[in-house]
Amino acid sequence: MISAATQQFLDRKHGLWIDGKETNDYGGGELDVIDPATEKVISRVGLGDAKDIDKAVAAARRALTGPWSKMTADERTQVLLRFAGLFEKHHQMITELAVLDNGMPIMIGESCAPFAAQFLRYYAGWTSKIMGNTMPSAGAGKRPDQLFAYTAREPIGVVGAITPWNYPFGMEMLKIAPVLATGCTLVLKQAEIAPLASLLMAELALEAGVPPGVFNVVTGLGEVAGVALASHEDVNKIAFTGSTEVGKIIVRAAIGNLKEGVVGTRREVAGGRVSRRRSRYGNTGRRHEHLPVARAELRLR
Repeated sequence: MISAATQQFLDRKHGLWIDGKETNDYGGGELDVIDPATEKVISRVGLGDAKDIDKAVAAARRALTGPWSKMTADERTQVLLRFAGLFEKHHQMITELAVLDNGMPIMIGESCAPFAAQFLRYYAGWTSKIMGNTMPSAGAGKRPDQLFAYTAREPIGVVGAITPWNYPFGMEMLKIAPVLATGCTLVLKQAEIAPLASLLMAELALEAGVPPGVFNVVTGLGEVAGVALASHEDVNKIAFTGSTEVGKIIVRAAIGNLKEGVVGTRREVAGGRVSRRRSRYGNTGRRHEHLPVARAELRLR
């Protein structure tokens, strides 16, 4: 048996979250959400297309100059702390959605909410510690007392995040928390075979006080919405975790307009036998735990 709150969430018609509200105006049709344990349909979500990505990115771009940009570091800290508290408040629902959406054992599903809350609290402490430096300089024939050189750290802008299916809530929070802490805005595209976590998180973010447009969610197919997000001209950075094959597609799409990217993929290496056993049997084969992580960081801007 699942809780009434979880059942109500599953029974709803789920659209996209753009500019602080859920919209059922999407161009890619709808997708059944399947419980891997029973292979039964448990919910339905909308599928966004390239035009929906355009709308989400435009909302994220507008939000960069809205109330979000005018918040103090302490105000952003309080938003992140409230967001963390909501994960603890809805622990049971988050656990149930993770199990139903992903098929993971409940003992692992129970870790999703605490992990997300802990990660948010960690990044809540970083908002007041993002600062630049002053540097002695005597360039262009000037004396040190004639120049003033400094660095200033500013939000990079709109971040596109593409996440895998194997650890709902947790994988998304690895992208969401640093984006919010640094004052950036986000368009999130979660794996289409486990899309429910991102939709609930969009609701909780709004309840926590994240302004409209800062956190947008477009559920959709990777070859449609994912590629549109990675190649979008108005996205400043792309963050991706997933397979090497998809990572290559993301890199090619991102290079087209020289956006910055962090692409984390996983590969097997010699001596990875123990890791393979863990991945095969732990979390019913959904561990995605081949080590070490092959990480490519693209610094193209």
